[in-house]
Parts: sequence; C-alpha cells; structure tokens
Amino acid sequence: MTTSRYTFLDGIRGLAAIFVVTRHTTELWGFSFFRSYLAVDLFFILSGFVIANAYEKKLEAGSISTKSFVITRLIRLYPIYFISLLLCSILYLTNTAGTGILEDNKSSLIASIILATAMLPSKIPGSASLLPIHGPYWSLFFELIVNLVYAAIRPILSRKILIALIAFFGTLVSATALIRGDLDVGHTWGIGSISAGFSRAGFGIFIGVFIFRNIESLARKFQKIPFPWIATTLAMGILASPSLGRLNPIIDIASVIAIFPMLLIIASQGKGSKAEKLLTALGSASYPIYVLHLPLGLIFSSYLKEQGIHATPTIGIIFLILLLLISLSAEKIYDIPVRKWLTNIFTKNTTQKSNHMQTIRQKQTIN
Repeated sequence: MTTSRYTFLDGIRGLAAIFVVTRHTTELWGFSFFRSYLAVDLFFILSGFVIANAYEKKLEAGSISTKSFVITRLIRLYPIYFISLLLCSILYLTNTAGTGILEDNKSSLIASIILATAMLPSKIPGSASLLPIHGPYWSLFFELIVNLVYAAIRPILSRKILIALIAFFGTLVSATALIRGDLDVGHTWGIGSISAGFSRAGFGIFIGVFIFRNIESLARKFQKIPFPWIATTLAMGILASPSLGRLNPIIDIASVIAIFPMLLIIASQGKGSKAEKLLTALGSASYPIYVLHLPLGLIFSSYLKEQGIHATPTIGIIFLILLLLISLSAEKIYDIPVRKWLTNIFTKNTTQKSNHMQTIRQKQTIN
C-alpha cells in the first residue's frame, strides 16, 4: 500500500484508535464518547481493504500459501502484542491493576495469560470478558479468524460469493443491533456475543475486500466529493456522537453497513496533503496505541492516585501525547526491526524448504 495514495486511511485509523483510548481510560478524561465502540468496525473495514491490497494478487497467483499468509499476519501483529501482554501480566500478577477480579483468581489468571500468549480467549471467575487479561484483544482474535477464512476460501471467492458473505454478515450485524439496541457487543462470553463479534469482523473485512476489488468503479460514483477530509471528519463525528435512545441501533447499522464503507471509498482517493506526515504518523501509531493504551493507562492512573491528582481532560491529553510518543518510538525502535527479523527467518525457512522440494523433484526426474 502506497502511503501517498492512502494517507487519509492512515489518519482515520489513527484517530479511531484515539477514540478507543478515551473509551477505556475515562478516569483520565472525566468523560467518554458513547459511540466510540464503532471504532472497531472501522478497523475491520480498513483492515479488509489493506489486506486485500497487500495479499490479494499474491494469494491469487499462489505465490503465498494460506499458511504463509497467516504467519505473515501473526508477524505483523505479535511483537507489539507481546509487549502489551507482558505489561498486562506484570500489572495483574503484582496487583498493580487493582481490579479485584483477576487478582483473586491467580491460577485462572495464569491460565488466561498462557492462552492469551496464543491470542486465545479464556474464562476467569467474575469476569465476562472474552480475553480478560486485556479486553481489547477480542477484536484481534476475530480478525485473525476471518483472515484465515479469507485466505482459505480465496480461490473460490468470486464476486457472487463475496457479496453473499457481505449480505450474510451484514444481516447478522443488523439483527444484533436491533435486538441489543446497539453494536457494543462481541467482547464477552456467550453465543450471542461471540457470534456478533465474528459477524462484525466478517462484515468489515469482507466489505473492505469488496471495496478494494472495485475501488475504481466505486470511486467514480463519489468523484464529486473531492475532499477526503470530509470522510475523516464525518467518521470522527459518528464516533463522537451521543446516545440517541431508540435511534441508536439504526445509527449503528447505517454507520457500519453504509456510511463507513462510503467514507473508505472517499478517503482512499485522497492524494497528498499538507498534513500527510501527521496522518501517516497516526496510522503508524494506531496499532501500538490500541494494544498498549490499557496497560499504560493503568500505570498512569496508578501514578496519579499516588500523587493525589484528579482526572481532567488535561490529564487525558497529557497521557495521549505520551502514548503517541511511546507508540511511535516502539514501532520504530522495536516493532519494525523485530518484524523484519522474524520475516527474514520465515523467508529463509520457506526458501530452504522450496529448494529441498525442488532437489527431490529433480532426483525423481533423473531416476
């Protein structure tokens, strides 16, 4: 994906991550944005588009297998995820988190940490969270599952099947919103919640793939809207919007099913901007922000309590600035080098296996 072409998608992803931060660190802000839970749906849609852009042709040509694709996705996610998991584990095992639920179940907590190491859900008495060691991990769990499904069915993923999948998951997402009253679901245990989480990920990622495949024809329909800032502003406006009672399920459905995909199409047409460096930086920091904000927020909150400092929006802004700096530094100093190292190891192993198989075929031919 070229940064110059999809800069605004980076910006939207980064800004959406900030909304997630405010949602999970309300003690630092003194307020929260009601509809910020829809940031996850934005992530899924953007992820589908980006993944299709990076891997669609490779999967189609057979130059990358389903197994290689999954390993590549894990390499992309795991280094920063590991740091986040390590911080969360230390906080809970030393009682620093102070939740009163996890610390009272040390054996269950240790089991949860072990399962979370493999990005798998777990149960802890007193907690309904799908991944109690770090609640936001739930979206990564479902994203990886849908990624695997996408790669596995890619050979038969025709336009008709893709549309059918989008319609199926879109129907489930809409039904969930109408039954529950909103789409703040998918992160807890229960058949309904797990189905909703998988449906949100499935709809978002597959519609992102659809948009990528048809971006040229879709873009022509919105060529009269030349300002990608409109898409960015509207997306953030939805995430910042308050509860409107009975209208909440309708707003959530319209946002996820129609508005967010439309905004992706518009934002993908943004070419160059005076704020390009800022938007790119926000995109780069978005994933570290998402997985690091909770443990770092707990550490920051603990420090404030010790100092007797009360939460204000100013405190939240200070934390956000620190989080941005830490996230960008972690990506540059740690995440990128580790991913390159892991990729080199994987590429080397793949090449060796390929050469070994080629040698065997040559011997068989000679014999």
